[in-house]
Amino acid sequence: MKLFQKAKQLLAPASGTLVALADLPDPAFAEGMLGEGIAIDPDDGNLGSLCRFCSPCKGEVVGVTDTAHAYNILTDDGLELLLHIGIDTVELKGKGFFPKVKAGDRIDAGDLLVEVDLSVLREGGYSTLTPLIVTNPDALTSLEPASMTASRRVECGKDAVLRYEIANEK
Repeated sequence: MKLFQKAKQLLAPASGTLVALADLPDPAFAEGMLGEGIAIDPDDGNLGSLCRFCSPCKGEVVGVTDTAHAYNILTDDGLELLLHIGIDTVELKGKGFFPKVKAGDRIDAGDLLVEVDLSVLREGGYSTLTPLIVTNPDALTSLEPASMTASRRVECGKDAVLRYEIANEK
């Protein structure tokens, strides 16, 4: 792994196990059509079947889908992120999603974005795999997974999942 001189990091948006985008069951994510990043297989945490999804960084929520399954975030240094909770979960039309932010809200790393009843996704036959995508990778000079433990388990808002450097940043 490269040693970063000006490296920044994105934190885990959920507690769970890291998964490579290439391993996702959706070609748009697996083949990198939407950008580069990583995914998390979220666990239920301490809230029974509710799972907390938090901001991976400081920035602004620039978009929340009407169905609350996807969040667009602009970091303070210009990185554009997409947090997409589950695969094909737009079909749930918001059922099981309890958003805590809206477009225009300022957020810090670790702030709660949404709580999701994962049992609703699973009972509907939807994957809970959650991609965190950098949708403007051309703005970067580097993007790499953060060092991981052998278990690849991360904690929401605490563990780094991606390290990056912005192009043309001083």
